[in-house]
Amino acid sequence: MPEAARVRAASAAAVLVAVLSFFYRFNALGGAFGGFGNDHFIHLSRARQIVAGELPFRDFSDPGAPLTSLTSALAQWLFGYSLIGEAILSVGALSIGAGLTCWLAFRITGRVWPGLVVGLLQIAIAPRLYNYPKILLTAAGILIAWRYVDRPSPARLYALPAIIAVGFLFRHDYAIYLGTLAAATVLLVHRRDVTAGARLVAQVALLSLLALAPFLLFLQASGGVVRYFTQSAQFARADSRRTSFTFPVFDVHVSGPLLAPAPEAPAARARVNVRWNAGVTADERSTLEHKYSLVRGEAREGTTWTYELADTSPGNIEALVRDANVLDTHGVNRSSYTASNAPPDRSWRATLARLQPAQALTSGGNAVAWLYYVLVSLPGVTAWAWIMRYRSDISNREQLETLSPYLWPVIITMALLAVGFLSRGTTEARLADVAVPAGILTAWLLISPRFPARIAVAAVLLVSTWEIGVLGAVRSTADRSGFLDGATAIADRASRVARTLSASPPIQSLVDDANTPTARLARWVSRCTAPGDRLLVIGNMPELYFFSGRLAAGGHVWFVPGYGTTQEAQEETLSRVRAHHVPLVIADAERYDTEYAPEFPIVGHYIAAEYEPVGLFPPAGVTMRLRRGAQWTAIDADTGLPCGAATQ
Repeated sequence: MPEAARVRAASAAAVLVAVLSFFYRFNALGGAFGGFGNDHFIHLSRARQIVAGELPFRDFSDPGAPLTSLTSALAQWLFGYSLIGEAILSVGALSIGAGLTCWLAFRITGRVWPGLVVGLLQIAIAPRLYNYPKILLTAAGILIAWRYVDRPSPARLYALPAIIAVGFLFRHDYAIYLGTLAAATVLLVHRRDVTAGARLVAQVALLSLLALAPFLLFLQASGGVVRYFTQSAQFARADSRRTSFTFPVFDVHVSGPLLAPAPEAPAARARVNVRWNAGVTADERSTLEHKYSLVRGEAREGTTWTYELADTSPGNIEALVRDANVLDTHGVNRSSYTASNAPPDRSWRATLARLQPAQALTSGGNAVAWLYYVLVSLPGVTAWAWIMRYRSDISNREQLETLSPYLWPVIITMALLAVGFLSRGTTEARLADVAVPAGILTAWLLISPRFPARIAVAAVLLVSTWEIGVLGAVRSTADRSGFLDGATAIADRASRVARTLSASPPIQSLVDDANTPTARLARWVSRCTAPGDRLLVIGNMPELYFFSGRLAAGGHVWFVPGYGTTQEAQEETLSRVRAHHVPLVIADAERYDTEYAPEFPIVGHYIAAEYEPVGLFPPAGVTMRLRRGAQWTAIDADTGLPCGAATQ
């Protein structure tokens, strides 16, 4: 195939991977808190502070990731107070990263199919949404570095400190990884003139500092550069205390046959569409949903919602159909008042599809162990493969030397990321963070000139693909995203997710979570405090700020034991609390007395003196404290707690 045709094919493959990635991840959103994890709301809640006119470090704590919060704030500013902006930002960034990985794999191999393989695997391994900077910045950094290798010009050199500075602002340790990538690239490009290479590396370092000068000046004006980095280091130490790393261990115990059909899945719940009367309020609809066992509701057009029907008894269906609040239903037989599911498929194809290896061989723990050891060994294996090819294939040494400025910086970066990202606690959540360099190295290994090596790499990749499918829950995610039902289902699901996530305020998007403890707590805060009130939450509940629509008092959206515990830091927290009207303190009931109060004694003493306990919100596991002397106008019917804007 001519070079121009291969480039066009690779470009089309990269775009295809990016598009598939977007709809695969976007369509899977919804459900609990819109599909975003607890940690994601740390950035989202800080973004709400920025939208309200505050700045990181100057007005609230943001130790080490200012641009992450600012980018989320930009999404909030563009799309409004909802989840849709963050969904487009995070899913879009991950998808661009997957497309770039596909393209970079083509660049290193000269073939399209390895790029498609590693691009699709990156989609399947499902990086956490809040980790999108790790994927996008690594891919962008490698692309910029390779452009410098293609043509070492001053303009392309200056792009290296630019991406290092951007990486630093997203999260400070990214500067180490991107800086190492840049330094290794420059030194290898100029390996025949070490002095010139070292001079250019120093130039990149200096330009990186110059690019960060405005940020450093802001820090100095807002409290001091030394103070900022001291706090950031303290946060890093406190965060590392939360998790401890242990090497994953394989469970090799196998009982039963190695291959057997899985039990038949229970019949899926019947789905029904209900068109509610236009006058039905959200609270009334919630009551009716509970009455008729309508679960996992999703808004469709107008007042029409689609549900799973948990109670399919004729009496329940008849009552639903005849209810005056229901204008129409679809999916039930109005003459017999029944709802039927398709009978289980017992054909040989269905039985074959249910075949699975012994559970111990496909457990999540074994999948984590397999992928961890494959990933940490990947840079060493790639380096060994390059050296062996160089020694054994004299005729291709020139080609390998030309390749080295592209490949070796990625090997070094992958090794560094394996230490920085993977060798920490919660290994399962971090495996996808190295997907970009891992994909590039895997693609290169796949085109080994020696047949036995290709077979070995393919075998490891085949097992890894299975384990990625286990960890990434590919089957259920594809089903939820509509990928198993065709283009129409994909488009329909995307439309429904977009409508749900566009709800503003975003608490209206908690369709499936209307009665969960945290959602009920957020609804109470939203109903029973004034929009200008601030909320003080002692614990790790940043989603409560975001969904209640209340900004954080004290400058912390997340109180981390071990961080902000000095007398100076606690006094600063209290000065920020006193600057606003804070009628309410919510604290983690289980950990407040044992962890938070001892770690933050000055804050704890202030809370005890100024706020009166009013009881426990049992489902959410939090205690409620109201400001002493405040007057509340009513009692909330849903929770039994005080309600109404408090006054001093």
